[in-house]
Amino acid sequence: VRLLVRHIAAAGAPTCRYRHRYRPAGLTRADGNRMATSVSCACGNARLRFHSPAPAFTGECCCEDCRQACEWAETMGCKAKVSHLDPTLLAYYQNDVCVEAGRERLRAFRLREGGESVRIVATCCYSPMCTDHPAYLKRVVLTFPQLSVVGPPPATPPDMLMVKQEWPTSFTPLASTGRDPFKGRAFNTHSDALFLATFVFRVLSRGRTGGVGSTVQGLVESLGGVHTLGLPKGQGLVGPTKGQTLTPPPPAGAGLTPIRVAGVAVLALGVILRARALKTR
Repeated sequence: VRLLVRHIAAAGAPTCRYRHRYRPAGLTRADGNRMATSVSCACGNARLRFHSPAPAFTGECCCEDCRQACEWAETMGCKAKVSHLDPTLLAYYQNDVCVEAGRERLRAFRLREGGESVRIVATCCYSPMCTDHPAYLKRVVLTFPQLSVVGPPPATPPDMLMVKQEWPTSFTPLASTGRDPFKGRAFNTHSDALFLATFVFRVLSRGRTGGVGSTVQGLVESLGGVHTLGLPKGQGLVGPTKGQTLTPPPPAGAGLTPIRVAGVAVLALGVILRARALKTR
């Protein structure tokens, strides 16, 4: 409920441009073997394999936690740099994963006490490998194609721009990069409620059926639990913004209104109906 309220009450209009463009999981190659996606750390010592040939969907995220997680990885030696021009690229795969190499190098972290995201990192070079969050309903797993080696890489542009309201004002304005509600690419053209509904329904439609590996939750448990980093919420960790609180304050009018409350109720009803429909299949 807190997650629904956070997204719908937030200012701005995260987007969705969903099209069913990706190949479905379970496709096979000419040799009869099932196609899959590998995620390797930058130095190649750790590697995961997701048993689906392409992402369920992709997006660009402006949230403070994705940004801070990438900056923390950079402070620990990850070669990938956080961009002040483009939001973080995300790719979501079905929750069906196995470790092909470097299990002893993998560790699970959360940014701070109470943090909801659990991030698996390869400690050999501190490449972020994948992330779990309660909002994914144990059906999909998040990866960072710009910070690790994903093969094959996502073949289409991002489907949506997420959490636009947390993009730092000191970074390059999104409007000047073609991510404006009324200019450039078709981002930010839908309401928060429509974005969140589309995101949730897309997650619900990606059930873990016929899996041949483990779940990311099982992987985290096998790694010995989650280590808490204790990072200050929203604070920059690298470069000229180090030590600064980067997340903009909520804009005026971002609180709950009767229309937004009604949107939450309609969305919750839709989620319940969708979940029941999936259970009856």
